[in-house]
Amino acid sequence: MKDVAQSVGVSVTTVSHALNGTRFVDQATKNRVLKCVQELGYVPNILAQSLKGKGTKTIGIIVSDISETFFSEIVKSIEKTAGEEGYNIMLCDSEGSSEKEDLYIHLLLQKGADGLIIAPVDQYKEFQWENQTSKPYVQIDRKIQKAKGSFIGIDNAGSAQRAVEILIENGCQKIGFIGYKDLFYTMGERRRGYLNALESAGLPPYQFISEHRGESLDSLAVWMRQVCPDGLLCTNEVLSYYALLAAEENKVDVPQDLKIIGYDDARWLSLLKTPLTVLRQPTEEIGRSAIQKIIELIGGTCPEGRKDIIHNWEMVVRESCGSQNKK
Repeated sequence: MKDVAQSVGVSVTTVSHALNGTRFVDQATKNRVLKCVQELGYVPNILAQSLKGKGTKTIGIIVSDISETFFSEIVKSIEKTAGEEGYNIMLCDSEGSSEKEDLYIHLLLQKGADGLIIAPVDQYKEFQWENQTSKPYVQIDRKIQKAKGSFIGIDNAGSAQRAVEILIENGCQKIGFIGYKDLFYTMGERRRGYLNALESAGLPPYQFISEHRGESLDSLAVWMRQVCPDGLLCTNEVLSYYALLAAEENKVDVPQDLKIIGYDDARWLSLLKTPLTVLRQPTEEIGRSAIQKIIELIGGTCPEGRKDIIHNWEMVVRESCGSQNKK
């Protein structure tokens, strides 16, 4: 910064104000400073600014699988809104590992992130670090019940219950649930909604619970041959795709013999041989709410304390559920 000040012929303080907008600097001087910065290739020391109490204008994001359409769309929304507000993001993928999540949390805090947006892996764990730092955070899609950070997502139990009700309305009597362990908050809630709908209808549950994300398609195909369900609720886009492949492998016609409803509206799902009915989550709105909330917390313009934000979901009806007009 001293080199820039010397070259332009102004004080270091003036250069700082011109770059950070912390005090009025006439436009001609500001233009000279910016031109000199480009010519000299000057890069501000963000961590040094953080130590002076100015913050880094950086927000850390941790999701469990960036390859999923749901999370990639949320991150895209967060990045867009963050840029409009003058913030940058640092993105980490925990790959569904609680250990990696903890590692990334500490790494992002060490790198000077002003706040965090997290999709927690384990709803039963505790964020030990939240009592050791003043940095704010919010939870998206998933939440830890005892955590202090606000949650932003949808009514998972209610959406799953409605999906099962539609399958029942369309004649299904043997409805299966395809999901992961209840370690994920969303899975536990969707399973709860599934069971509530079946209990109300007096129907028994049939559940395929994958122990890990990489469990083979063959296992699902075998389970479907053994159970012979006439309806399925699949809890994410990958499991929905696996269910369609397993049905094809077992020579089961969808939707004539098996009706399927899934979660998340990846673009390719509408292009399948049998377009998939899905519960669409408002990813853009979730991302925007998350970044706005964390910026408010960073700036001290939002009251402390947890306040969850629940967005509406939408049923996108296609051929796989055997109905064209159920909502």
